[in-house]
Amino acid sequence: MKKLVHPNLVRLLEVIDDKKDNQLFLLMEFVELGPVMKYDRETNKFTSTVTGGLCEERLAGQYLLDIASGLGYLHLHHIAHRDLKPDNVLLGKLGRCKIADFGVAHYFEEDHANDK
Repeated sequence: MKKLVHPNLVRLLEVIDDKKDNQLFLLMEFVELGPVMKYDRETNKFTSTVTGGLCEERLAGQYLLDIASGLGYLHLHHIAHRDLKPDNVLLGKLGRCKIADFGVAHYFEEDHANDK
């Protein structure tokens, strides 16, 4: 994952393997604004991080382009994210979306990438 560099993916900067405590630490890029949408348990609705209400059409279109670009890059590298949801799409300070949380992502061998 460290080799994947794309403006719409959260970058994995470092992997630290603590063999003594049998723990693995992942150092990820910081994405300033957090999730693109926030869930309000009281209203049972998602709201935009930017507007605090509904997501404007212009923003939704840009988010869609950013997400599609990031997914396209992953698929070119034979990776399926498998957990795309509002919590895993983060918003940077320049208003660009970055796909995060590759915990259940799957790498498909090149010979079988088109079979799935």
